[in-house]
Amino acid sequence: MEKAISRRCDWIKSLVGAVALAAGVTVGQHANASAVFQDDFNSYSGGLSVTNFGGWTVNQGSVDLIPVGAQYNFYPASGTYVDLNGSTGQYGGISTVQSFAPGNYTLTFNLGGSVGGDGNVDPSPKTTIVSLGNWNMAILLAPNAGFTNQSFVFKTTGGTLNFVSQ
Repeated sequence: MEKAISRRCDWIKSLVGAVALAAGVTVGQHANASAVFQDDFNSYSGGLSVTNFGGWTVNQGSVDLIPVGAQYNFYPASGTYVDLNGSTGQYGGISTVQSFAPGNYTLTFNLGGSVGGDGNVDPSPKTTIVSLGNWNMAILLAPNAGFTNQSFVFKTTGGTLNFVSQ
């Protein structure tokens, strides 16, 4: 049976330029199964250098939650999103608190490239590593790349879902 993870992850790089994940992350068991995890970050308070929020834990560097109307909201139509570069300029990573069983999964989310205010966009492309158990995917995005829908069907040994900016 395939599992679906439904997660609305809105990630955006911050001041310096990192990678933004947004517009939903969904993890679900394969094919006709319903979502086993979903999040859109909109129920969380924004903040700089957060360590935990909802079903997520920051496991690397610095991560900011950017709500609608915030000073550094470079994706204003996307709701609250996670800035994987954070306000300290350290590449960040997050993982789910929930662990997923081995099996076949579909993972869907939106990911955006580095953006910044006042011309502070790092001109180099950024890579985000997405992983769950023994499955992983490296996604390279150009600076100022808008949110793009990402969807993957895969088999995994299970574990936590991770997003890491590099």
